[in-house]
Amino acid sequence: MARIEIENYGVAELTKVVARKTGEIEAQMTLNSEIATLENGMVVYIDVVNDEIVNTYSAATCLQSKYLHFSNARRYETGKEGMNNFVYTNSADVLPRLYKLHIGDLFVTNVIDADEDYEGFADVTAGVITSAESSATGDFYIKPTTLPNGELGFSVRVVA
Repeated sequence: MARIEIENYGVAELTKVVARKTGEIEAQMTLNSEIATLENGMVVYIDVVNDEIVNTYSAATCLQSKYLHFSNARRYETGKEGMNNFVYTNSADVLPRLYKLHIGDLFVTNVIDADEDYEGFADVTAGVITSAESSATGDFYIKPTTLPNGELGFSVRVVA
């Protein structure tokens, strides 16, 4: 199993993420120093003790909720537009936007570590959704789909 081939950086499409309506969006939090970059479509956690974004959950310091990174793309170079040309780098100048995930939420992303035809349960490892060791358990249910730009992606449903 290997992370699916993506052209530049991860992208995400918020198909049905209730945080858009409820306002459960975190936009004032810096990244932990161990995270160099954050791609759209990565799933992260909030460490309330250190007031920062981390990519590994710790029951002792983190909120129990999972958050989807989905920041607006910024134009860096002429001719490079689109979400797949955007990556958030660890800096205090601009802070990332995180959407709280709820059971039943649905989004599409290509930040997945799974075979191209994998359909089943998945977990998160270092911010990347990864097919589960057991096909019967996991926090997400994923199935292959096509992203709006024609690249391979996965439809992701939050199940736990």
